[in-house]
Amino acid sequence: MGDRRLPVMGLRDSLVGGVAAALLMVLIWAGSLALTTFDSALIGYAVAVVALTFAIVARYSRWLRMPSTRRYWRRGWQLFASWGNFRKLPGLFPRAVFSQLLGQGFIRRRGVVRWIGHQCLFWGVIGATLITFPLAFGWLVFHLEPGTAATYRMFVFGVPTIAFDTTSFLGWSIFRGLAYTAVLVIVGCAIFLWRRFRDRAVTAGQRLDNDMVPLLALLVISVTGCC
Repeated sequence: MGDRRLPVMGLRDSLVGGVAAALLMVLIWAGSLALTTFDSALIGYAVAVVALTFAIVARYSRWLRMPSTRRYWRRGWQLFASWGNFRKLPGLFPRAVFSQLLGQGFIRRRGVVRWIGHQCLFWGVIGATLITFPLAFGWLVFHLEPGTAATYRMFVFGVPTIAFDTTSFLGWSIFRGLAYTAVLVIVGCAIFLWRRFRDRAVTAGQRLDNDMVPLLALLVISVTGCC
């Protein structure tokens, strides 16, 4: 009986992943004004993100079907949406977001150098994602202002926003935002590679596939992105 249920569950998870991927494609189409602002040179990135969305959502759907994780998921949302808990601790969620998720205070208590490395990787990857995905989807584009030689205007979802001079520090920084994020990732990777070669406790427990390879891959991608 259990063997006959597995293909059905796999099909349902694939359908959930397919819906998420289809929704992302609709958002790409709408956000790029029916693909008018979509750069065809970046189609490979967009296709890769759509495929990754399908895989992650399908896998997560499968994970939620496990009895233990489904129970934790439901109980977690019940506690989060509980008015009694919110009334007793109204500042708990904001403090948790800023001090633990964004500030990663639990890591800082274990070591300042480790915390700096985590912060560099965290904000570097987040920043690169917030820049790369909108560019690849056509949600974020830049157009030269008429009658100017170095003034560009930023369009977000087709809506004109700020204009900036590329010769200014702001314009220089906007066009090199990915370089900034790459530097953060490089610093973070360097710190963790240094710890893996110098810290005996870390060296004894590290694995090539789970530790060194991801760090080296991030380092190579960031270095080539800066060049």
